[in-house]
Amino acid sequence: MSFGQRLKEFRKVKKITQEELATLLKIATPNISDYENGKTTPSIQSLQIIGNTYNLNLDWLLKGQGSMFIGENKDKKKFFARYDEDAMNADIQRNNEKLMQKILKLEKEVAELEAKEKEANKELLAAYRRIAQFFERKPTESPA
Repeated sequence: MSFGQRLKEFRKVKKITQEELATLLKIATPNISDYENGKTTPSIQSLQIIGNTYNLNLDWLLKGQGSMFIGENKDKKKFFARYDEDAMNADIQRNNEKLMQKILKLEKEVAELEAKEKEANKELLAAYRRIAQFFERKPTESPA
């Protein structure tokens, strides 16, 4: 299950609309849809607001680990101590690097495909030329 799917599941469990969550985070409602569809990710501050407001387990939200909600306040403080801004930024940076590697690989594959398509088109064009030359011959000529 993706981050966006878990965010949507959390909203359904708590019976929170996208508009209500957007209001809490002081952002536009379409941003919540973008989070749920994997187009963008919320800021660290937004994650902390959601976690603090609803006792939401960010391990569960971000990684799918553990239960959806965390228990006592002492557990919550312990949890947020682990998710300081630097650590979360490092996680985001690693994920961005992985995404960029995938994008570069895909761009290379597309370029190779385009080269193969060009070669195939050249071969097809040459075959058409041979066919055209064949039909330009006089009936008494034999093919080369």
